[in-house]
Amino acid sequence: MQTSPSDCSDPRILIVAAEASSCMYACRFIEQWHQRHPEWTFFGIGDRKMQSMGMNCFGFAEDLAVVGLLEVIKHWGDIKGSADRILAECEKRKPQFALLLDYPGFNLRLAKKLHQMNIPVVYYISPQLWAWKKGRVRQVKDFVDDMMVVFPFEVDFYQSHGVQAHFVGHPLVEVVEDENIATEPSQGKRVLGLMPGSRKSEIQYNFQEQVKAAKLLQEQLDIDVKVLVAPTLDLKDLQAQCENCKFEFIQGPPTQMIQQCDVILAASGTATLQVALCEKPMVVMYRMNPITAFFAKRLVNTVEYFCIVNLIARRKLVEELFQGEARGTNLASALLPLLKDEKIYQSAVENLKVLKSKLGGGGATSNLVSYLEAKYL
Repeated sequence: MQTSPSDCSDPRILIVAAEASSCMYACRFIEQWHQRHPEWTFFGIGDRKMQSMGMNCFGFAEDLAVVGLLEVIKHWGDIKGSADRILAECEKRKPQFALLLDYPGFNLRLAKKLHQMNIPVVYYISPQLWAWKKGRVRQVKDFVDDMMVVFPFEVDFYQSHGVQAHFVGHPLVEVVEDENIATEPSQGKRVLGLMPGSRKSEIQYNFQEQVKAAKLLQEQLDIDVKVLVAPTLDLKDLQAQCENCKFEFIQGPPTQMIQQCDVILAASGTATLQVALCEKPMVVMYRMNPITAFFAKRLVNTVEYFCIVNLIARRKLVEELFQGEARGTNLASALLPLLKDEKIYQSAVENLKVLKSKLGGGGATSNLVSYLEAKYL
């Protein structure tokens, strides 16, 4: 781990990105900020790519990307240790501001400590408080200086709770535009893509049911199956779980992997939004530790959907199956019409086209940088 302090005379930014999608957005921010202000430095929590861009990392996303109560308890030592190191470095480095991305359980607690240290807190990628855990709005109001939101309706949500939020657009729009490549329509065979998630715990609970679904579908249809391997995952570990499977494993920019498929079976998360922006029909599923699921189910029951695509659309654009429902046979049944019936497939594509209009145009990172320049330079 890189720990040597940078020259304390340089202006600096604390960045905390502890999930794969957040790290992707943080990389774009670092790149644009550094182009405009090469004398500034960065430190905090991120991934290996952020470190390769010059950020001084005192914790890594791969060690903190956990989901669920039991998983948090199991990794509490790593989580608390990272927070303690960050706060100690803030005492030494005195950042001009902190940029916290999503990861609310960690970042809202950190925001309180940073607020007490008189370090301005910029929160980029709001927690989905409009869907659940609305009580956390109070923490945002008390400890966050600038809430930078990526959905237009979040501005109204925060305003109704006395918090001023600033809409910059969703960075995934520009990610998809930048990574997108022209692809020929599939000839003959449909291609089913499996996206089991980016965390080890997600693989543990989701991947085998996805594999079962894909094998069932290959018995019924002449289709190809591709496993989309996130950069945080071990390729050999996934391959070992698929002995005697006729699957292809692919790695690369997420958008380009998605474009190689016709239909996606995805674990719920930010990746589903990326699939939707690529206009690829999908079925969304999510399984987790049974004890964690018991509490999550009560939370999910307070909202109509758990998939971010359906939440944004405020209607059911894609089929979603949770926990006990998300078994191989059920997943295969949900996917079958999309793979077999061209009219159903095209209807699903058309439904997804409405989503992009709800996210605004591209330029989210540039908008964020411009706002922060105006306020903090």
